[in-house]
Parts: sequence; C-alpha cells; structure tokens
Amino acid sequence: MNKKISKVLTKSFAAAFALTISACSVFGGTAAAAESHKHEFANGWSGDTKNHWHASTCGHNIVSEMAAHTFESGKCTVCNEPEPTPTVPRHEHEYASSWTKDGVNHWHASTCGHAIVKDIAPHTFESGKCTVCNEPEPAAEEHKHTYSAEYSFDEVNHWFASDCGHDIVKGMSAHTLKGGVCTACGYEDEQLKPSDAITAYGGYNESLYCEWTASSVDGVEAYYKLSGGSWTQIDGELIRMKNATTARLDAVGLKAGAYSVKIVDGDATYTANDIDVTAYDRSGYAHFGAAAGVGAYNNDGTPKSGAQIVYVTEATKNTVKAKIGGKDYTGIAAILGAASKSDNPLIVRVIGRVAAATWKEGNVTYPKPDSGKTLPASAIVGKNGKQLPTTSSELTQEKLIAGGYNELDTSKYSVLNGLDSKATYKDGAYDSAWNNCKISGAENVTLEGVGTDAEIFQWGFTWANSNSIEIRNLTFDDYTEDACSFEGGTDSTTFDGFESKRIWLHNCTFNQGINYWDVSDEQDKHEGDGATDFKKLSYLSVSYNRYYNNHKTGLIGGSDSQKTANVTFHHNFYDRCQSRLPLGRQANMHMYNNYYYKSTGTNMSLRAGAYAFIEYCYFDEANYPVSTQDGDGKKGVAKLFGCKVVGSGTKALDTNKYNVTVVTDRTKAVANDNIFDKNFDTNPSVFYYDAVGKKTDVTHFITDVEAVKTQIPKLAGVNK
Repeated sequence: MNKKISKVLTKSFAAAFALTISACSVFGGTAAAAESHKHEFANGWSGDTKNHWHASTCGHNIVSEMAAHTFESGKCTVCNEPEPTPTVPRHEHEYASSWTKDGVNHWHASTCGHAIVKDIAPHTFESGKCTVCNEPEPAAEEHKHTYSAEYSFDEVNHWFASDCGHDIVKGMSAHTLKGGVCTACGYEDEQLKPSDAITAYGGYNESLYCEWTASSVDGVEAYYKLSGGSWTQIDGELIRMKNATTARLDAVGLKAGAYSVKIVDGDATYTANDIDVTAYDRSGYAHFGAAAGVGAYNNDGTPKSGAQIVYVTEATKNTVKAKIGGKDYTGIAAILGAASKSDNPLIVRVIGRVAAATWKEGNVTYPKPDSGKTLPASAIVGKNGKQLPTTSSELTQEKLIAGGYNELDTSKYSVLNGLDSKATYKDGAYDSAWNNCKISGAENVTLEGVGTDAEIFQWGFTWANSNSIEIRNLTFDDYTEDACSFEGGTDSTTFDGFESKRIWLHNCTFNQGINYWDVSDEQDKHEGDGATDFKKLSYLSVSYNRYYNNHKTGLIGGSDSQKTANVTFHHNFYDRCQSRLPLGRQANMHMYNNYYYKSTGTNMSLRAGAYAFIEYCYFDEANYPVSTQDGDGKKGVAKLFGCKVVGSGTKALDTNKYNVTVVTDRTKAVANDNIFDKNFDTNPSVFYYDAVGKKTDVTHFITDVEAVKTQIPKLAGVNK
C-alpha cells in the first residue's frame, strides 16, 4: 500500500508583513509624529525557510530588506540559512458528502481515487432505521462476524478487517504517530521517521539528546524546536563525538513539550521528531512559597533572563573564561568563586568527567589509633620521614609538597587550579580539607551535568552564605572531603530568619569518596567527609538522588546547637550506605518516597530537637531504620505514616527504645521539641499540605509503598 507523503508546512509571511506604515497604524498619532520617529533594525539576519530580513529593534512590528533566499551549495548566500530538503506535498483526500452503507456500517467514500474511507461507524437503529443514514434495520441473523487479529492500515487510519467474508471492519481510528511510527499498528510515515543516520534520541527532564553516525562534528550545526515553534540553534559545546563513530548533541534548559531536532552536516540534514521532554519535579521546601525558580532557571525550565552560561570540560577546566562583574576570570574554580560578584544568574554546565589530581595512594602511612582513640598530630609522619609540624595552624598543599611530606598523583589528571587544599592544626591534632572548591555569597547559580556522563571526580564543593542554588544531573565520585556542602552564616529560630535559603540538590549520583591522606584525629575521612551536608539554612529540597555505598551520607546541622529549617528529602535511593541518611539536628524535616536498601550502620538519626515526618518510605533490610537521641536539652522525634519496614533483629524499627511513633491517621499530633513548628506537617501556612483532603500536596507522590521499592531505583540519580 502506498505510504502517505507528509505535508510540508510552510509559513505565510504575507499576513505578517501586510503592514500599513503610516502615522496612524504605526504610532497611533499624526503624520508629523510618524515622520519624527526613525525605525531601527538589527544588524543580523532573521529568517525562515523561504525569506530573510532585518527585524525591528525599536519595538515596531516591521522589517527591513526582506527578500527570498538565494541558495548555493546548500546554503543561502546572504544569511547562511540551510537549503530545505525538497518534499512532496501531502495529498489531501476528498470524500463524498453522502453516506455509503451496508447492513452493518455507514461511511463517507473517497472521491479522489484512493481506496480509503472516513467516519466509518456501525449503524444506530431506531424505529427500524439507522438514525444517521436511514439504512433499514436488517432482520436478526445468527451469523457472528469475525475479524483478523492483525491491523490493516492506510496512510490515515488502521482497522481490523473482517475474515468471515463480509466487507466490514471494526476498530477503525486514525494513526497516533511517535517518531513517524504509529504506536498501535506500526504504520511508518516516511517523512516523519528519523533519518537513517540517527541511531538514538529521546527526552529527559528539561533536556533532550540525539546521536547519529559520524566521524567528526567539525562544521556541524544543530537546531531544536518545540512543536509549533521556530528553530533555535544549539550551542556548539553541546555537539561532540561520543566515540569514534557516533556523535551526540544535548539541548538543555527546555520547557516540557514535544520537540524536533535538525542536524546539518555539510550537504546532509538529519531530523528526529516527537521527542518528549518532561519537567523536573519541583516539589518540596526549596520551592515552597517562592515565585521565582531556584538557581539560574525559571520554573518552566528555561534560563532566567540574562543568565550567563559557562561550559567546562576536563580540557578547559583551567582555561575556560568568563567576565563577571566587569572582570575576567579564568578556570572553573575562579569563575564559581566569583559568582557573588555577578548581577546575572550563572549556569555552569559540566561535560564529561572534570577531575582534580589528589595525593598519591599509599604514599604516606602511619599507625592507626586504637579503637575509640584519636590520632595526635605527633603520630603523623610524611613521605620525608618527618612528623607534620605543629608550629603552624595551617599547612597548605603547596607547603606540604615543598616540605616533602607528600606529592600529588598527576599521572591521569592534572591539578585543578584554585581549589582550597590544606591541613589545620589545633589542640594537638590536625584536620584537613583537600580539593575543596569554596564558593561564598553566590546567588541564582545552577551547576549541572550535560547528558548522562557528567562527573565531578576527586574534588567537591562548599557553598557558604549562598542563596538560590541548584545542583543537578552530576555524578560525584572519589571526593576527598565533602562532595557538596552548604553552610549559612547565622542560626535562626524562624523560617525566614536565615541568611541562606532556597537550596535544591536533585537528580545526582553520589558514589563513595576516598581520601588517600586522612590526617584528622578521628580518622573518619578515609571515604571523604560526607556526600551532602547542610547547616544553618532554610528551604531545602534533596530529591531524586542516588547515594551508593556512602560512609557519612548526609548531615543536617553540624552540632546539637545548630539550626536548619524547612527540609525535604524525597524520591532518593539510599543504596547500601553506612550511616547518616541523614543525621538531623534542630530541624523540621519531611521525608517521603525514599527507598533505603541494606544500610549497614545507623540509618536515619534524629537528634537535638529534630522532628521528622516520614511518609510512604520503604526500609528494606535497613539497619536501625530510625533512631533518636537527646541534645541541647531537646529530644529527636519521628512520626511515620504509610511506611514499610522489612527486616528483623537489629534491623527492626524499635519504637520502644526511640521516640518513634507509627500513625494510621496522618493528622495525629506527636509531641516533639522542634523550635520552628511542632505540627508543621498539618499547617498549610508553613507546609505544602492539603487541609481539605488532609494529605501532602506534591506532584509524583507514590502512595503505594510497594511501588516505592520498584520505582525509586529507576527514577533516582543522573540521566540514564
């Protein structure tokens, strides 16, 4: 059967430029007023597939020098618009206005010579006649029609044909095309199918990707468009070779919808359509009560006005440049460190693995302290055989290398310039923070990974006194200190009294850290110092992250007296972690739809006035699912609703030993010592609560706790 050729959509510019350039139509005033205004136009060309022009920059809906493209060697000689691929107009079928019918169905037959019909439907008999086409109602017959199990189709519809000898059909409906292929019957529209060179494509949260067969991306241009919109060119940094034979592009910062992609490689043009882009789940405290987006993106997924975008790779980590506050900065650490000086939102996009050199493995050894004891500074001996000096309060990485105490391993990755890396001495012991990127006073910043393989390797971040920060789609691995830490400058006893607010850390993967030279007295930094730590801030969402085999996984509050308010953990996958999932102090915390799998130490630890409402979470062989203890004169308390705990012995949920209450009524109040709001989880003025439905008001809420176990491992972590 002939395939139907897709109609080529063209734009008509006659209507767009049928303008009466007069004093009345342009200015709404007198002719004299019109003459006084001089229109201004952009230097660059605007255009579509047929014409190019200079658009007005003075606010009037007019253009200058509009002319049709002159194509030569595949491009317009004036504006470089790619020459469109010739298409054959789609045939528009015509149908009779009168009904054709038989004893079972009626329909409008084709009058254009094609063997197709439309509006076919069974008769609806009333008073002996069909109410639509007046076909007489037949006498009852015992014959039962049978139909093929396989679809028949043309370029418009599909149906099940009769196989009992009668010329009738059932289930006729129009095709639903996805990527040019009908999702029901498999019919292929040749014009809408992706080009043969395209090997893979799809949509993520607010981004899309496309891969195609290629040996180079030199000179390649790529474009995307939202259904019904116009083409937008993709930044060249987002077009790269995935391997020796496959190229890849990613388009990032998109609102949800159906998209098309066009790739122009010399004389060849490749296309893919019907790419579904979804929206990130912005549930939780980070967005509660805030109109603006958190980080450098709007809530619809597009960059905020004036946002500056910086791309960084392993090759450019020390050479990438950005102008911030009128000053030039070089290197990713310097650019992030200068974020506080920017008046515009800042988006930093990581492509591939960006790594830092770290201390050589096994280069320094020293006796470990006995169990329960700390390691004094006098016991730490460097590579040079000398003890670390105790006369200095600070030993920088440069001083340690110059003194022969240790050296960096640069065999695989070069030094990442600008990191804070030092040991500090106090009261007979050392502590350290190696490969730490420190950012202070930043606001409206998004740090994100591109695609599926963006990675921060052997270094991490400390964000101090910062607001509206988003971290997303990054893998953190082998971090020597904290992978991602946030700390405000002051405590507060009110939700809005904190200087640091609105932190959103989501869709990341945190693997285990590693520290090849742990000089801390507690000797607890061999696997880094923590995946995600938060202190003295408010309005925080930690969501859709995968924590794998972490030691000190997460911390809320660095001491019993430190306060943190309005904290949400949701849709996270804690996969065989050791402890702190999280450890929380002095905070009102909401945990929902998290999956805790085979944690080996203390799972969730609530202390010093922390009050956690935990709902629809699944604890699967998780050691000590929830424990509590006192601190700063206050007790930690947990309220569980709709959760499931699988385990026995020490893995069991102990409601006798700890201040843990399991409720079957979500609204039940549980006594607690939290200083912010003792019933925050049922107070819609301070919490996302549906008081009418008496339920948590969030999107993508899994209330079937069995589904938490199966769904969260699929949803959590970086793009897959």
